[in-house]
Amino acid sequence: MENVMIEINRIKKKLGKKEVLKGISLQLKPSVYGLAGANGAGKTTLLRILAGVMNADGGEIVMPEGSGQTGYLPQKFGCFPELTVYEQLEYFACLKKIPASCMESEILRALECVNLGGKEKMKCRKLSGGMVRRAGIAQALLGNPALLLLDEPTVGLDMEERKNFNRVVREMEGERTVLLSTHLAEDLKNLCQSVIILESGEVREVVPETYD
Repeated sequence: MENVMIEINRIKKKLGKKEVLKGISLQLKPSVYGLAGANGAGKTTLLRILAGVMNADGGEIVMPEGSGQTGYLPQKFGCFPELTVYEQLEYFACLKKIPASCMESEILRALECVNLGGKEKMKCRKLSGGMVRRAGIAQALLGNPALLLLDEPTVGLDMEERKNFNRVVREMEGERTVLLSTHLAEDLKNLCQSVIILESGEVREVVPETYD
């Protein structure tokens, strides 16, 4: 379909005996989507499958050729304590195969986006919980990903950093597909053009432009 970037077709997943995802189908275009639902609805499992860190038991995900990198912030993100902030992001930049010629500038750009500019030489063990979360957002932003998957991205951020995060996401509107899982109504209201509501592993409703 026109402007559809990602097609999620009948994705299923069992964890143990529990059927966590029961045939999820969605079409996502360049926009900001909220992923909402009660604990256990399947939000994190869906994000992990889209990020490629977990295999589905059935169905398929279709992304157009040349659609680019995927950025992923897991619900629990930790840093290597003895690395500097720069080395931590350098590790992820290597995993994403960002060219060496532009790696430094890309890392510094991502750090500036999350207000960690000037902290690149700081040891990760000295970071506060909120700063670790911001470093996690920075690594997800590396390479200007066409698909950005964020699992509870604002947990641990103070009010000022929430505002900055909102600004970063709004700048992506219409340019890339952002799918963020959150239990905070404020995030859904301030950031999302559409809200996907999961219930017991199924899509209960997709609400476009919920908050004008």
